Amino acid sequence: MKVVILRTDRIGDLVLAEPLIEALHSIYTNICVDVVASEYAAPVLYENPLVSKILALKERNIRCVMSMVEEVSKGGYDISITVDTSPISYLIPFLAGVRTRVGQGRMLWGLTLNKPVFFSMRCSDLHEVILNQLLLKPFGYSPSLVRPRLFLSPVEVENARRMIEDFGFEMSKKVIVMHPGSLGSSAEPPFNLYYRLCEMLGSRFQVMVCGQKGVDNLEIFTGIEGVRVIDDMNIREYMGLISQSDLFVGGDTGPMHIASAMNIPVVAIFSPIPDCGPQRWGPLSDRYAVYMPSLSECNGECSRCKLFNCMEKLKIDDIITGVVRLLDN
Repeated sequence: MKVVILRTDRIGDLVLAEPLIEALHSIYTNICVDVVASEYAAPVLYENPLVSKILALKERNIRCVMSMVEEVSKGGYDISITVDTSPISYLIPFLAGVRTRVGQGRMLWGLTLNKPVFFSMRCSDLHEVILNQLLLKPFGYSPSLVRPRLFLSPVEVENARRMIEDFGFEMSKKVIVMHPGSLGSSAEPPFNLYYRLCEMLGSRFQVMVCGQKGVDNLEIFTGIEGVRVIDDMNIREYMGLISQSDLFVGGDTGPMHIASAMNIPVVAIFSPIPDCGPQRWGPLSDRYAVYMPSLSECNGECSRCKLFNCMEKLKIDDIITGVVRLLDN
């Protein structure tokens, strides 16, 4: 049995789709699972022993899509499971001639499926991990809320430890990884909130502020006591660094979901937008704290909101209390 899973969007989305791989292995004893993912997100699944092959979609243009269609066609897959809602992810298995095509049937491009599954993801009360597993309904699988699993090689772990030591930090002391940026998937906390967090935490703990060079304006954090800025890592190096930290602080981003999958304690900062809340996207670590502005209602139309930026209502003292509580435990 050969199955290909398609999840071609962001890092966090791919992380939360990982339990599908384990579920398929529990359904079929003799199975080969491959994954089609975006080129920048694909590395999060490296070293996963349950993934036979990762097919990286470089860009979402006609040339790259048709190249992927050819590769999937050559793969001889019995089943495709399209997890994201991009038309491209539906067209690839359809044009490749995969025999059984599973995905969400509520959209127009659901017509490319012959095993559609009908459910609504909008404003759902279910976690994304559960929603993804609903796609296995045609195979009689019952969803369960399980933490995704990510894997690192011993060399990657050792390199992460060396990186921390090279920055002058001590492994015997608490290390916090803070990720202040995002790709705009939700309303973001103001950068000055993260700056104040660094000022208050840097005197007591070791803080690494991480992000993308030239994108996340990390230079404002340089010079704060106890804080180091890292903006030149690839995703595997970042995963290694997170795995060796004692706490992760950040918003609803791929790195937050990586930390959660590695069971690192998480302080997650969410917006009140209904489709972007912690009920669906929250951390799955054993220990975590979630903070979001307290509003009577939110329609998700940030540009028209009378509050302008509700994320400025976050109370930094509450977040500091959560950080200290998780680290002291």
